[in-house]
Amino acid sequence: MADNSLLVASALFVTTVFIIVLHAAEWFNIGTLSRSRLQNSSASNSPSSKLAVLKGGLGIETAYYFLLLVVFVVFFPGNLIFLTLVALLGLIHLAAFQAVVSRSREKWLQQLTTRRVAGVLVFEIFEVVILVALAFQFYPMLLCFFGCFS
Repeated sequence: MADNSLLVASALFVTTVFIIVLHAAEWFNIGTLSRSRLQNSSASNSPSSKLAVLKGGLGIETAYYFLLLVVFVVFFPGNLIFLTLVALLGLIHLAAFQAVVSRSREKWLQQLTTRRVAGVLVFEIFEVVILVALAFQFYPMLLCFFGCFS
């Protein structure tokens, strides 16, 4: 089980770093969407590809958190703090994904206010702090994993 835990920790470290990078792309897309909304551009001129990327990013994050939850239950069941945080983040992302997917592009952009963008960005910062803490949790295991082969 220890070897499997090291391999899983390595995979989790890499995917967690990927999710952190994905957040940077999401921040850029949210900024572009909010600027187009604040400049009162028509819905036909708004960057629909940015919204599609945002939907895709939310879908990837939702899947990541629920897979991570399963991995925590199987390989790291004693870590209740991270287990709870991952479960909460998964539920929040599932709700956000459902909200973004269920609305039309025009309605979603109309409801995009400065206050909502600020709220999303504050949540995103909180989420990245948790992701960095997760990455650091797996980092020592990753060092041990590569040290075992030298």
